[in-house]
Amino acid sequence: MPTRYVRDDLLQADAEFARHGEMLSLLNDDALSHWLARFKRSTGEIQQRITACRQAHADSRGAARQRLGSEISHLEAYLEQLSALLAPFGQVSPPETMGTYAGLRVGLAEHTDITGYNTNAHRDWCWGARENEQALAIVSSLLASASDEPIEKVLVLGAGAGRLAFDVHQSLAPMTTLALDINPLLVAIAHTVSSGAELHLTEFPAAPRDPLEVGFRNELALAANAPRPRSGLRFAVGDAFTAPLREGAFDLVLTPWFIDIVPQSVARTASRINALLRPGGIWLNTGSSAFAANRSGDFANPAECQSQAEALEIVRANGFELFDARDDEIDYLCSPHSRQSRRELMHSWSSTKLRQVESIRGVADNRLPEWLASDSEPIPALEAFRYQAEATKIHAYVMALIDGERSIARIADVFDKQNLMPASEARPAIREMLTTMWREAMRL
Repeated sequence: MPTRYVRDDLLQADAEFARHGEMLSLLNDDALSHWLARFKRSTGEIQQRITACRQAHADSRGAARQRLGSEISHLEAYLEQLSALLAPFGQVSPPETMGTYAGLRVGLAEHTDITGYNTNAHRDWCWGARENEQALAIVSSLLASASDEPIEKVLVLGAGAGRLAFDVHQSLAPMTTLALDINPLLVAIAHTVSSGAELHLTEFPAAPRDPLEVGFRNELALAANAPRPRSGLRFAVGDAFTAPLREGAFDLVLTPWFIDIVPQSVARTASRINALLRPGGIWLNTGSSAFAANRSGDFANPAECQSQAEALEIVRANGFELFDARDDEIDYLCSPHSRQSRRELMHSWSSTKLRQVESIRGVADNRLPEWLASDSEPIPALEAFRYQAEATKIHAYVMALIDGERSIARIADVFDKQNLMPASEARPAIREMLTTMWREAMRL
């Protein structure tokens, strides 16, 4: 087993971190606890799906019974796999009361969930040899044109399940590579497989080739002919914008499929990477150029929905000189178990840090008010909270009126009599609310 470590000169002198087994977390306790709560909600939703499948299975025949039986067995196996992978971080078994997690909106604040990158993990370590080779070839070509200086310290942000970070570490042969991802599940997969261990994980293709076989138990492992993993590669759980990394410590920062996903502007991302690189260090980016996608909501800030050309201008304005930029049409998540596959036109560039720039504050490092940062400070009675409290009361009021006999019209009449809303307005509003709840329930 190769030695896994983080060099002291890559972290800030007063950096706080925790070890979970052989894995490192650069998240604070609250952030990691939030992830575990999100995992618990996800496992609870999987358990609800299993229960629903069992009920349908009992009344089904023929092909439907076979499909439901397959889904039950694969979901049960997946829960066991998740429990084992995440055990070093804490207990993530399904909660007894899902309503509490749903009511507190656990899991809704982020753009990723426990299964959101399931297919990526299988691509990285099971069936994706062609895709992985394409990705490494693009990175290697860009690095060849960027600099002749030795690269000893590499940082990969948004490393995901870790295959590209592993391949770069093996082929480039730096002294150390630190690969960060904010999702503990992906870090656990990356650490386990890159260490040389085998891992069994269930894949759930969106459109299975065999409609009666909805899941596939894959073996995630290094290739049989792969050379021994090199020392110096370390995967860690961390937020790219708040992790206690030493400024100017890295020779290369690699951002694969990252800057279009993180909830930060391209300018904020560029200034953060500038701070982490030494003078003359290399920033290599590869992935989608749909930078508007990292803005939440249907009506994003138009100023931040940049085109590819605008993004490159922002990179230059933040202290970088571009050496190379290219477009490549590549295979993307072409699972052999799925009827769906696609080609992606990805944009990549290599750049060198010419000068230091002032760091741009962003969403991730805005200082929280004292009452949020502390467990003991009084919570202020904000007007926004009062509004949400009223909305929650109305939601609970509708739920209390559902007794198995009242119709939408009768509940609307109650609203009218209580002077909450005219019945003519209440009927469509109540229907919309219940429709949303019903659709959410059907997705479990």
